Amino acid sequence: MLAQAGFQGVLVSVLTVFAFNRSAELLGPLPAATLTALIPLATLLIGAIALHEQAGEPRISRL
Repeated sequence: MLAQAGFQGVLVSVLTVFAFNRSAELLGPLPAATLTALIPLATLLIGAIALHEQAGEPRISRL
């Protein structure tokens, strides 16, 4: 349990921040901000495709 917490809490968090900063450096600030704003939409689409979730009007309107 401690190893899992360390993996998800520390390793993944550090890698996520590093990857985002690197993408902002390579793409520039405007595309990086656009990618950040598209995360909820990408999550909805991946959930609809991979998990066969219903992407109905209530979920889409909350984006």
